[in-house]
Amino acid sequence: YFMEFGLRIKQESPFDRTYVVSLANGWVGYIPTQEAFARKGGHETTTALWSKMRHDAGDQMASTALDLLQGLHAETQS
Repeated sequence: YFMEFGLRIKQESPFDRTYVVSLANGWVGYIPTQEAFARKGGHETTTALWSKMRHDAGDQMASTALDLLQGLHAETQS
């Protein structure tokens, strides 16, 4: 997970404090930004044979995380 996704989640989270954990539980790779893929820069953007992720996977994951945080926050406010 590139840090841009974590920063977005922290900035847009409805909670006062949000901590994003990445590179945990045995994951063996990064999830680059679309910009990194466009630059074709670095080993992080080389899609391995086992990877089935699209170039917008990080954006989708961050958006889903934010949707979940919004739902959790709404539950705590009722």
